[in-house]
Amino acid sequence: MFLEFEDQKISPEHVVLRDISNFVMLVQHKKINYEVFILRFTKLYVDFKYVEDENLEYSADINIFKIVCLIVDECIGYQEIGVLYKLHQRKLNDIMDVFHKYSYLQEKEKLNQLEQSLSNRKSLLLYMDLLFQHYSRLLIVRVDLNYFGPYYFECDIKQFDLDIKRYRKYIGKRRKCFAGLQGYAWALEQGESRGYHCHLMLVYDGSLHNNGWDRASEAGKFWKEITEQRGGFFNCHDPKYLKKFQQIGTCGLGVVHRHDKSMQDNAKELAVYLTKNEQHLLVKLSSMRTFGTGQFDIKSRRGVQKTLQVVGKLNSS
Repeated sequence: MFLEFEDQKISPEHVVLRDISNFVMLVQHKKINYEVFILRFTKLYVDFKYVEDENLEYSADINIFKIVCLIVDECIGYQEIGVLYKLHQRKLNDIMDVFHKYSYLQEKEKLNQLEQSLSNRKSLLLYMDLLFQHYSRLLIVRVDLNYFGPYYFECDIKQFDLDIKRYRKYIGKRRKCFAGLQGYAWALEQGESRGYHCHLMLVYDGSLHNNGWDRASEAGKFWKEITEQRGGFFNCHDPKYLKKFQQIGTCGLGVVHRHDKSMQDNAKELAVYLTKNEQHLLVKLSSMRTFGTGQFDIKSRRGVQKTLQVVGKLNSS
């Protein structure tokens, strides 16, 4: 849902979680003194109590902070958090040590994320190989979906999930502006400056479509429609944005021909950007997906079995 923060001292969900994640790392790297620790922990403690939802799944950083909150509650006898100032430094040291004690949760999470990232990369590259083999040329389109202005602050993970699911239904059914779509991939992230956002790649038959800017613009405008004008977007086909990649020969957007290996490699590199393991979500709904692609083997696509055989032979050789 979109939250209204009448009390400006309380930050929105994604900002609170981002600040907690940064705070946990500061404590673990011992880059914070007692006074600053108490000041920042007290503020984050209050903010987190405001946005916490037992039905959500949090990242390792946030779960470590939750554990510390429970320990602090016990230490201060479940009094107001302001009492934390009265604790002896020895007790504060014990509390700060808890951040290190549970760092194994972060290591486990990183390994799982790396494994998932590699799996996503492998499946996406195979998907791209199949599309390039099947069509003589493809139009590769990229657009980033986010929230506009004040709604950047007000959108929580539940609203983001709802909006994305509604949007993806139209992609999957090739309806509205996605008519003629031959492939797609998407990834959900949480960034420092953009909050919750989605990286989206759309793939069209290059013999029928050749204007990436228009395709990306239409996809972005439809996102605004789905979100009732709360959404914003960045068209990756912006000339200024493209120019820096074109100058160094790494641009993979636009029409890419089957036999142009250099452009294909660029397009694949652009695609696997969606599988990177950097700005992962700090909170998710149960069973919430953060990455996905279309299916190659669909009834409406002719000659699928032949393409599968050709790519299979190429990959096994």
